[in-house]
Amino acid sequence: AVEVAVREHLAEEGLALWRLEVLGQGELPKTSSGKIQRHAARAGFVARALEGHIAGIEARLVEQLGARVQGEVDRSRSILSYGIDSLEGVALVGDLEEVVGCELSPRLVFDNPTVAVLAERVARAVHTSAPHVPGA
Repeated sequence: AVEVAVREHLAEEGLALWRLEVLGQGELPKTSSGKIQRHAARAGFVARALEGHIAGIEARLVEQLGARVQGEVDRSRSILSYGIDSLEGVALVGDLEEVVGCELSPRLVFDNPTVAVLAERVARAVHTSAPHVPGA
């Protein structure tokens, strides 16, 4: 609701909102003299964005893997323990490529033991704007 109101107000002024971060009182890092620590503020923003990206990729992996194995998926269990063969692994990577919008190594599923590890590796690589995510 807050983001919509801010977007509407900015649109009236001819401006566009890229992203809105709402912080609680005292959450903006400041120096002892009260100046904003821009580097620390950006680092916090990047960390929150990365966490959200990891969660989104994890959710997509759980959904796709669950559909392939027709069952519940544990994020901390080995992906290969679900009986994923090379064709299914490549298909999972293809699904991920659509989500993240970049080319990924077909080996990703086999080189990363769990959904959680795979999601974090992909999110970190994409987050750093790597044009190609290595398999290992």
